[in-house]
Amino acid sequence: QQQQQQQQQQHRQQLLQHRLELWVVGFSPGAVGLDVVWETGEVINIHPGGQAASLGVQVGWVLGMINGQNYSAQLLEACSNGEHPYQVTFQPRWQVGPAELVGLPARRVQHALSQDAAQLADALEKELLGLRPDIGNNEADEILPANQTIIMTRVRRHSVAELLYVAVCAKLRNAGAPPVKSVKSGGFVRFGRWNTASLTSRVHSPLSLDAVKEHIAASIVTDGSHDLVRLPLFSIGQAYAMSVLFGYVLHRAEERFNLEVMLGNSCTKLVEEAGGPGRALQRYIDEVIGPGTFQDTMVTQESQTAATMQVNALFGDLQHMRTEIFTAVNREEGSPSNKEWLQQRLSDAMAEGLIVHLQISIDDVQRLLLEAVAFGSFLHGAEGLFSALSELTPVVETRLDEFGIITDDEGCPLLPD
Repeated sequence: QQQQQQQQQQHRQQLLQHRLELWVVGFSPGAVGLDVVWETGEVINIHPGGQAASLGVQVGWVLGMINGQNYSAQLLEACSNGEHPYQVTFQPRWQVGPAELVGLPARRVQHALSQDAAQLADALEKELLGLRPDIGNNEADEILPANQTIIMTRVRRHSVAELLYVAVCAKLRNAGAPPVKSVKSGGFVRFGRWNTASLTSRVHSPLSLDAVKEHIAASIVTDGSHDLVRLPLFSIGQAYAMSVLFGYVLHRAEERFNLEVMLGNSCTKLVEEAGGPGRALQRYIDEVIGPGTFQDTMVTQESQTAATMQVNALFGDLQHMRTEIFTAVNREEGSPSNKEWLQQRLSDAMAEGLIVHLQISIDDVQRLLLEAVAFGSFLHGAEGLFSALSELTPVVETRLDEFGIITDDEGCPLLPD
């Protein structure tokens, strides 16, 4: 309980620091000249030639206070229809994670979270129940044209995916590790100081931690130094995407593993042979579950979309980057294609600016991948909670190609060199 109180206090301090950047703008009665998402106060459009445009108000600002009172649509309307000038205090839009939210349900929950983290559970439940088709909606769907029904279904599905995304990012923040900002522009990257426990022991059970450590060690090849390294953005993005999938599979496998241990199945013997539950879980994934859809797909399309949102927001389109890399390193026809030659061509292409790359420390690479594993683990946990309130859409085929991930002959993802 004390740890939870500390995490909530840290969240409030982050919000307070975010709100230190404020803009106070004086308006006169009459049309304000802007369009606002009334529930959240976010400015989404500025009318050319109107008051807001002449006063320098920007799209993305959020109405915080009006004449010293908390913003409400009713208060803004009353002031604009009144007889006296009034002051509006704007603040930057706060985002729970790097991805831009499109749907109003997720933006409302994000706004509620920005005001008070304790509102998150109630806000999520309210939005999920509002998106759930009731009997009346189903009857309406039967009357609508087929293409319009498909569109409505897709909108609902994406709205639920965005709510999943908000829930996962909020969990990361609550653990003390706010999601990192986008690195898609490349160049020098540094994330600053961070607490290792916020992405390890606060996220994973002791049963999972050994498997997480083994995954990180296999993902980062280093000579032991902590100096800056230069890596293609695609390679880091692909490793991040695979680590999200690993965290998701790990959390899913742990639930299944614990159930089998409770039932007294062969997993009990596996723990004894492996020398402990941590290594036993990794062996369980590799040997008992084995390669296939369990390891290379997520259960629902909503989870897949939430993961894609995070990866694309951080790194951009990995499929496009993979094509760029192949184009850059294969410019010279007839050249040998051994590993040493490819590594040299890749290094030359980065030096010539043909491939977007990062200059990043090994510690920060580790932070990125630990965040990815935590994201995947939290995603599977949230998916289970959401399924009780909303009908999620099963995945029918693997979508690893969205991340530019290369697979072997058995369909298992391969770590990039």
